[in-house]
Amino acid sequence: MVASSQPTLTANPDLVADDELTRIAYFDPGWVRRSDDAGDPRVVIRYEHTAQGWQTARTPVDPDTGEDVTDEAASWAHLPDGLLAERADLAGNKATYTYDPNGNLLEASDGTNLVQGEPIQIAAAYDSLNRPTLARHREADTDTPGDAGWQASASTYDANGNVVERVDDADWDPTTGQP
Repeated sequence: MVASSQPTLTANPDLVADDELTRIAYFDPGWVRRSDDAGDPRVVIRYEHTAQGWQTARTPVDPDTGEDVTDEAASWAHLPDGLLAERADLAGNKATYTYDPNGNLLEASDGTNLVQGEPIQIAAAYDSLNRPTLARHREADTDTPGDAGWQASASTYDANGNVVERVDDADWDPTTGQP
């Protein structure tokens, strides 16, 4: 199956020139197989997936030959349950993720510079009902040693699950474990 998109300024698809269309080809289950953006420069991306449909790679390819134009590819690695374990951008910068047995994100280290321009670390904690109680972040290449230098947000809940206290963007105290 192939779908085409068009600029929003042209309402009639028959009037859109071929060099202005983005064509997207799909595998039978609906996963993107290839995107062809006819802009200048023309960009063609090949997509790869696991049997479960989890995306594993996006590779720039030559529009005419279909051959890889670079050794670089964005990639994703998944845990057996489908949770994202690692991803890498086109330059090979990686982000990694770890989870608790319930699938809650515990730690992330993002070196891809996509989040805020600098590599960051993220850590989270949850209560017995899987509600987030603490989320921390800091620049990954900070000169601050150990557990210092984190910004944190924390929440506490009442018996009905309502947030009764929330602290946002506070300095995290490594001695108390609280913002």
